[in-house]
Amino acid sequence: TSANNLEDQCMHLTNYAINKNAEGYMPAASENDESAHKRLLSTTLARFAALGEDVPTLVQQIREICVKSLIAVQPHLAHMYYTCQQRRENPGSSCFELLGFDML
Repeated sequence: TSANNLEDQCMHLTNYAINKNAEGYMPAASENDESAHKRLLSTTLARFAALGEDVPTLVQQIREICVKSLIAVQPHLAHMYYTCQQRRENPGSSCFELLGFDML
């Protein structure tokens, strides 16, 4: 980050939908391709294990971050769900939120 790119709202995004169109983007050639910009979680965890990292602890910490994040947003999601259901002719139908987590 520098003063030259602070205004670029997309520069720091890790979203695949944006990055796949970037100049120089390298898709994975195989499941175990470590040179690609997007890798499988299993490939990344195997690489961490090969580097001597404590992968079980890392996975547990990632799970805790996800759970705590969901707990934090649950009241808002419940409110939005309730609000949307009141406006529907068939209140038995469902809606959902798709949440993603980027771990840096």
